[in-house]
Amino acid sequence: MEDAVVFAVLLVLFVMFAFSADAHAYIDPSTGGILVQLLVGGVVGAMAVLRLCWGNVKNFFSKVFCRKSLGGACGCAGYAMEEAERAGAEESPGSSDLNRK
Repeated sequence: MEDAVVFAVLLVLFVMFAFSADAHAYIDPSTGGILVQLLVGGVVGAMAVLRLCWGNVKNFFSKVFCRKSLGGACGCAGYAMEEAERAGAEESPGSSDLNRK
């Protein structure tokens, strides 16, 4: 039912714009300035949100693109930490004496 309503609305909008008459109008400088301000404000706002949420964005993409099949070469911190813990657990008790100070 919802698909039919969406299709009908899109069809009406298409017909309205496809068969509309010429407007013979122009965009005055103040309208153009408002459109530029809207565009610049949207870009700066998106950059600010990205900056504030950068940690979450970085973690999301590291989880999405880090695959264990890459052998840890992807630089994912979580996978590298798991590998380090496994390597540490496999060492014998005397082999880590060189790392201690």
